[in-house]
Amino acid sequence: MSDKSPGRFKVLQKLGQGGFAKTLLVEDLDRNRELRVIKVPLDKAREKALINELIQAGALMGSLQGLSHPNIVRCYGFDQFQDDDLYYVMIMEFVPGKDLRKVIGPIHRTRRPMDVSKALDIIGQVCNGLAEAHRIHMLHRDIKPDNILIHQDTGMPKLADFGIAKIQIAGGLESGTVIGTYPYMAPEALDGHACPASDLWSLTVTLYELITGCLPFQNENTFSLMNCIKELEPTQPKDLNPAVDDWVNALVMRGLQKDPNKRFQTAEEMLEALSHDLKRVVEKIRKCFMDGQEETAERQARNLLRDLPDEPSLYMLIGEFYHRRQQFHQAELIFSDGLRFCPNHAGLVFLRALSLHQVGRRAEARQGLEEALALGGLMAGQDRQARLLLNSLKS
Repeated sequence: MSDKSPGRFKVLQKLGQGGFAKTLLVEDLDRNRELRVIKVPLDKAREKALINELIQAGALMGSLQGLSHPNIVRCYGFDQFQDDDLYYVMIMEFVPGKDLRKVIGPIHRTRRPMDVSKALDIIGQVCNGLAEAHRIHMLHRDIKPDNILIHQDTGMPKLADFGIAKIQIAGGLESGTVIGTYPYMAPEALDGHACPASDLWSLTVTLYELITGCLPFQNENTFSLMNCIKELEPTQPKDLNPAVDDWVNALVMRGLQKDPNKRFQTAEEMLEALSHDLKRVVEKIRKCFMDGQEETAERQARNLLRDLPDEPSLYMLIGEFYHRRQQFHQAELIFSDGLRFCPNHAGLVFLRALSLHQVGRRAEARQGLEEALALGGLMAGQDRQARLLLNSLKS
């Protein structure tokens, strides 16, 4: 490997190698030595496939460069790089950390399941990014743990390698070409008919793997594996892991319906299902608190918050517990913590202002109420209460 190039990239280390390209960590000398990842085709045949894709699907590649979302690895474009030969390369965002495959362990080996709440958080965030990609009519076609990167500092998952699965087919694509990784492919994708529901199938297979420690369909023989995917029903996750709640089990089984019309039709729909069920869990914890099991409820809420640190409803729930105990200083601290992750959440701003008012910090409370009303989106009761309290603070 050489760091010689037309002058833009200085190679720092090789990060890995897949079926299409080797992945190098580089300094981008044209961008103040920012760290980037470049994907260098393994040979000229693969480079030709990349160039064909750039020529034949320029609009798609333009969309790829314009795809910006915190849960998607950003593509910064294409350039030339001198390795053992001169290659066109893809320039990607560098995500310090490791992929989800390295987190959970090798494929085709039974492993310990991941904590269900943590798995749901990862899949929910990836689904959020996928929703943005589908909005601009981009399919991923190869969702699997290997293509989900986990940031080492924030824990944020990022979906990587949009377009790579398609480019790996040298010489362009014919209608009906099969693209993807077999254990994660939907029945229709096996026949070359990918759609948004196919990506959601792959995401559901990944969720299944996280919460059970194994794949829903396994067979070392490719033909037999394809038949399993098309014909057999998977073992229900709750039968493999007692920690899987009924609603999670139902969500997974819906995502693995053979008929794509019976699955989630959009990433937004799947995301809504995940969010809806989180609300159900929050209500269950609140009921536990109201039934007198305060320590148990708070422990459950904090455990969930540990796995979902950017979920505002959990900060609001714990803050509510403190309010009911009239521990307003602690409530203000938890709402402030929430605002570090969700700085423009009107509900958190409003509840923090109430806590500040209770501890006598009137000026800060007034400022918070004004900010909450300016942000908009408060529930009707909160809006009315905010206006009444603000008027009293002004008088």
